[in-house]
Amino acid sequence: MPEGTYVVACPPAFALKPFFFKFPRQCHGKRGRRLATATQSYYGRYLRSRLPYGEVPDLALDATLRAAVGNGKGLKNGKLEISPDDLRYKVRHGKTQALLLLVVDASGSMGAAQRMAAAKQAALAFLVQAYQRRDRVGMITFNGVRARILLPPTNSISLAQKRLRILPTGGKTPLAHALKLAFRLARIELQRQKSLIPIIVVISDGNPNVPLFSADARRDALKVATAIGNSGLPALFVDTDRNFMEPGMGLALARAMRGRYERFENLALSPAQTV
Repeated sequence: MPEGTYVVACPPAFALKPFFFKFPRQCHGKRGRRLATATQSYYGRYLRSRLPYGEVPDLALDATLRAAVGNGKGLKNGKLEISPDDLRYKVRHGKTQALLLLVVDASGSMGAAQRMAAAKQAALAFLVQAYQRRDRVGMITFNGVRARILLPPTNSISLAQKRLRILPTGGKTPLAHALKLAFRLARIELQRQKSLIPIIVVISDGNPNVPLFSADARRDALKVATAIGNSGLPALFVDTDRNFMEPGMGLALARAMRGRYERFENLALSPAQTV
C-alpha cells in the first residue's frame, strides 16, 4: 500500500431508493430490469406504430388496417386490400441491461473516516441494486495523481464488493482524470456490446485539485463533465461533502453532465417507500 494511504471499513449497505435514467438510443441486445428504452425486437410493451424505415421486425396490424381504411383505396368489392404504403410497424419499449460505472473518490479530501465510509457504503448500496437489476458493473477509483480502473466491467458483483472493501484511501483528488477515464470506458463498452447502457455514478465530495488539461483542476473537471453531458450518457453525482458552509462543486458537475444530483444522506429508501 502506498505511503500515506489507509483502509476505511465499509459499513453495511442500505436499501437504495430507486433511480430512473433515460438513454436516447435503441437497444438490440440483452434484457435487464433497469432502463426503459426503445427496442427493435419482439420484446417490450407496444406503445405506438411507425412508418417502415430501418429494421421492421414487428408488424402493427391494427395501425396497418387503420391506414388502409383511412386512405379510402383499400376497399375493393367489399374486401380490404392493403398496399405497401399502408404498412405500419410497432415501436416497443422494454427494460434493457445496464453497465453501472462507479467512480469512487478515494482521495485525501475524503480522508475523514466518516466521509470515506459514506462513499463506500453508497457504492455498496449501488452494487446491491446492480445485482437485483442484473446490471453489469465496473469500478474506477481516483486518488494521488491519477484515476485507475479498479475493476473492468464484469457480471461479478461479489468481486466488485471485495475490491471496494479493501480500497485504500489518501492523496490528492484527480477528479477530471477519473471522469475522462469513465467516459472513455463507457464509449469502449458501447462499441463492444451494444446491448449495454452505461450509467456513470460519481461518488465524491467534489473537490478536485489535480489538473488534467490546464492549471485549473476545477475547470478541467467541468470540461470533461460537459463532454459526458453532451454525449447523452446517463449520470449521477452522489455528494459526500458535509461542509454545508463551503460545499464542493458536486452540483455544478452534475449539471454539466446533465445528470442527477443527490446528497449521500438522501440516498436511502424512506420508510414510506418500503410500504
